[in-house]
Amino acid sequence: MAGPNPSPCPLCGTPLTESPHSCTRCDWVQPEPTTPDTSRWIAAVLSLIPGAGHFYKGHFLEGVALFAVAHLLILPLAVVLMPGTIGLSLLVVPLFLAGSMAHAFLIDDYRAKQRQGGWGGIHKFPATAPQTGAPSTPYETRRAS
Repeated sequence: MAGPNPSPCPLCGTPLTESPHSCTRCDWVQPEPTTPDTSRWIAAVLSLIPGAGHFYKGHFLEGVALFAVAHLLILPLAVVLMPGTIGLSLLVVPLFLAGSMAHAFLIDDYRAKQRQGGWGGIHKFPATAPQTGAPSTPYETRRAS
């Protein structure tokens, strides 16, 4: 009596006899299921206060810059120009908030990557790079052995 039919590897087609989650021939490994990324939505909502969503995701300099630009430039300028533009300058404020919220939603979450151990710190590259024979950047060269 034959056992169950092993499923093929999605990359090389080899039957996955040892484990249905990895291939010994091409080193394919099934990715782990991911949980929904709620930090994107939290950052977007926090960005109703310009810069707060960027702080939440670990982009501290961008958060300070957005907070300063919003409170020292955008809001005062909209209020000063309001009489001359019949109030149309006030449309700049929600447009600025929408842009800030969209940016906070789309940027990488440095703090989550740091918690997962993917990065050694904020603005650092991963500690381990893939070890291949090819150069990792077009400017890197390898010495012949």
